[in-house]
Amino acid sequence: MHGVRDAAQLAYRAELAALSEQRPLRVVTCLSRAQAAPPLLAGRVTQVLANGSLEAAAGASISPERSHVMLCGNPDMVAEMSELLYARGLAKHRQRKPGHITTEKYW
Repeated sequence: MHGVRDAAQLAYRAELAALSEQRPLRVVTCLSRAQAAPPLLAGRVTQVLANGSLEAAAGASISPERSHVMLCGNPDMVAEMSELLYARGLAKHRQRKPGHITTEKYW
């Protein structure tokens, strides 16, 4: 999932597209403050996770058995996404205790 406010902020779009052609990688893009036409999703990343459209677009489900999620960006988004993922049974990844959610402080 690559979520940004509008299309002008889609950094690394070409690189992600090239990687997805070389490896089994599916990139799902979401615009939170702009109109988006398919295949792009529209809305906050928390909304598209909660309403199922993220997993539908990716063709995969997020589960503790199969997923590891990296969250990076707005601290409020990271906190909200973490709560949604905790509710699905995923846990924070720590050095001494492997989990499913890795976060990076963006600012």
